[in-house]
Amino acid sequence: MSVSASAPSTMSRRFTLTLPIAHWRRLLHELQVMEREHSVYGRVPVEKLIERTRAGEQLLVWMRCQVDDLERVIEGRSPSELLAREVPLLRPAAKYLLTTCDRLRRTALQLAWSQHSGGDPSALQPHLTDARLWDSIMRDLLRHHGVQHPLTEMVSPLPFSETDLAQLGLPPEQLLNGEDLLAS
Repeated sequence: MSVSASAPSTMSRRFTLTLPIAHWRRLLHELQVMEREHSVYGRVPVEKLIERTRAGEQLLVWMRCQVDDLERVIEGRSPSELLAREVPLLRPAAKYLLTTCDRLRRTALQLAWSQHSGGDPSALQPHLTDARLWDSIMRDLLRHHGVQHPLTEMVSPLPFSETDLAQLGLPPEQLLNGEDLLAS
């Protein structure tokens, strides 16, 4: 059996996404929110908006199919059980997925901060675990596809400081682009 010359480049476009069952739904939900969200933070050229929209639509369709398929096979399984799927990703879709994960990481950090402020340390841990999970996926996307920064027009800075992140146990230097999470 021969392998075509394009096989390595085709293989490099695939990304294995491994998430707990409950997080597949969370990722789909965030993609749906991003599809409906037409506001952007800052000015964006039309070409970039078109590319972003196409990448988002491709990921959303793929994710809906995966979640529909997962719904058929997960009955009786724990929501924390890990399931892996291969995602076909070109660079724009990889950047969009990185942005989605960054938004989920930011949400987890905000929820962790609100629990920290509320004084309930046991409620804090699940949110920190989520933030670390999304951060690790972002790091995998950097390693496999070379995308590092999110689509800045689709994320907003976290409303707290480096000291606040350190109090949560996740100083900015431990997070991918941690310094970019915060307002300047």
